[in-house]
Amino acid sequence: REAVVSTQSTGRDQIRYLGKLDILLGRRKEQLKKTFFKKRQYLAATIRQEIKIEDMEKKRIAEQIRREEEEEAAEKKKKEFEANRKKKEKEKSIKRAQDRIEKKLQRLQ
Repeated sequence: REAVVSTQSTGRDQIRYLGKLDILLGRRKEQLKKTFFKKRQYLAATIRQEIKIEDMEKKRIAEQIRREEEEEAAEKKKKEFEANRKKKEKEKSIKRAQDRIEKKLQRLQ
């Protein structure tokens, strides 16, 4: 009988142990779920942040390209303006020279 009693108490101990183990495993499972959820949220936030950074970088590059194109267009316009100004000055100079020559010819006649 003593052997049976000790076996029964061991059986109860085992049942208690298994119950505690079950509770601990349940808690661990919940803890893992929470940890997984937190990690998933962290990764999602990190990915969103990376996307924002990439978008900002793309906007910055696009703005820089736009500015460079505007500067090139302004420089081209300035060169064209300068070329036209020089051409007009040359035409005026030629006209003045022709007028002087005509006046001299008229004096000689």
